[in-house]
Amino acid sequence: MKHADKEGKDVLTLALLRNNGRMQLKDMSARTRIPISTLHDRLRDELPRYIAKYTTLLNFPALGFDTRAFITLKVAHEEKERLRIFFDNQKCLNAMYKINNGYDFMVEVVFRTLAELEQFIEQLNALFTLKEMNTYCVISDIHRERFLTAVPVKNRRERKVYNRNAISAAHGDTFHHRVRRD
Repeated sequence: MKHADKEGKDVLTLALLRNNGRMQLKDMSARTRIPISTLHDRLRDELPRYIAKYTTLLNFPALGFDTRAFITLKVAHEEKERLRIFFDNQKCLNAMYKINNGYDFMVEVVFRTLAELEQFIEQLNALFTLKEMNTYCVISDIHRERFLTAVPVKNRRERKVYNRNAISAAHGDTFHHRVRRD
């Protein structure tokens, strides 16, 4: 298998897994045109280096957690580590990022009610010297975990027509329309 073709097959395999992590090997083999045994070997030996974590995406409102927010924080230099440790111990924390552009952290927090979020923000203000803080409540998800989920669309006249997102994102360039005719 040529190197470029191998990379394309890896991208396709990862996109299929991102869409359905429980897809059967026979279905994945049919979609990728990779033999089942080869696919099994690649999933076992080579592709795990691209997979950071196997996880489940939760529907927070269905679990009773109707308030989700992103908070950007700028704190005094001497309080950065203490703030990080504080968030490590918070059950409401879903994700925490170190960011730039004048801020130190961005956190995603989840609460049952808006009142709980407001109480948490008051607690942050009481415990830390915050230079700046912005809170952004999430109204609804438009796209979530979408990167590298596009899969080829097949039609009768063309063997493969790749979705622009999968090719561009995987190769870091602009999309070049590549179609193989039968």
